[in-house]
Amino acid sequence: MEEIPAGHIDVTNFRYRSTPYPMLECTVPGLSQEAFDRNWKPKAASLMCVDSVTRKYVVFQPLSAAKLDKPSTTANITTNKNTNVGANPPCNTENSTSETADWKSREGAKDNSMEEAQTQENIQTFLGWRRIVTERLAFGSCTEFTLSRDLFDPNVPKARLDFRFTLAYVGACTLAIRTEFFALGEGVPKSRLWTCTYQLVMVDKETRQPTTVPKWFLDEYQGRGCMKQPLVIRPFRKPGRTYCHPVLVQWSNTDEFGHATWSSYVHWAVDALHAALLPRRDGGTPTERQSKRGRAVRGSEALRGITTEIMKRGLSKFQVGYYKECLEGDHVDVHVWQEGEREEVFCSLLREDEEVSQVKLVYFTEDGEEGGF
Repeated sequence: MEEIPAGHIDVTNFRYRSTPYPMLECTVPGLSQEAFDRNWKPKAASLMCVDSVTRKYVVFQPLSAAKLDKPSTTANITTNKNTNVGANPPCNTENSTSETADWKSREGAKDNSMEEAQTQENIQTFLGWRRIVTERLAFGSCTEFTLSRDLFDPNVPKARLDFRFTLAYVGACTLAIRTEFFALGEGVPKSRLWTCTYQLVMVDKETRQPTTVPKWFLDEYQGRGCMKQPLVIRPFRKPGRTYCHPVLVQWSNTDEFGHATWSSYVHWAVDALHAALLPRRDGGTPTERQSKRGRAVRGSEALRGITTEIMKRGLSKFQVGYYKECLEGDHVDVHVWQEGEREEVFCSLLREDEEVSQVKLVYFTEDGEEGGF
């Protein structure tokens, strides 16, 4: 995971608290005009982009030496405008009188060597993230987003938002985090716009195989998250007949590793859903590539409840499971279908007949109740 250059994001009002869970809060850039679709509804893929950019930035910021007078007190985090690193105490320091003594007592440091100074700097970021990425790779295995109706209310300002980043769960090989975005407001309760729970798998840098969470991290954080169980998103079975929408992975769909970004799969799923409704709306026929698939059908056959009117209400929730990597130039077949509920759409993404991801979309119901999983 690469750091976000400081000049690319305007983040202010950093705060850190260690109880009841390790948590960072700050004010961040929200949604720009590019984040909305042609109906002026926030795009799911854009929400994911805002989430990942914000998270990648704050997770590398050093924590300050501000004292925590009480376990629940929020401590300000300050950053130097000219640099992204600094000599500050560890993120889990509470009621400490000496950052050096505190760090040494936990790490068993015996001298002030350059190597130890670097290690100290590594653990001074939130959750010691700078240290984690020197020892492991962390790849997403699944995510779940929950969206509020306020997110789709045009009268709710979204240009700048309050952001909360919380440790959710620590397992033997996995780490779950939770992020929340709130509309700004003074003197009134904050309006939560969306919540993301994202689960990562630790991967060995040499073998590129799953590995354990570092022991120092387990010792420090296991059992301290806001979730008692890991995020579990159960895979579903793709039926024999679906609507298939082909896509080509473009350079703009990839991240720093050359893989399709976590948001690309949701972007393709939403596009496939809209494409499936085109024949019904315009009286057209499936594309040539679509018609060559023996088990692929018209959108009106695979999608027997969803309508453009339902989709305009906005997404209530969506889940994504990530199974394989996609690279630039890969051809991906995006299959969509429904299984009974009008507001629920299932999506399976295949590359050369191998499933690489699954997406489930749930739209708001007309009566105001939010859909579920």
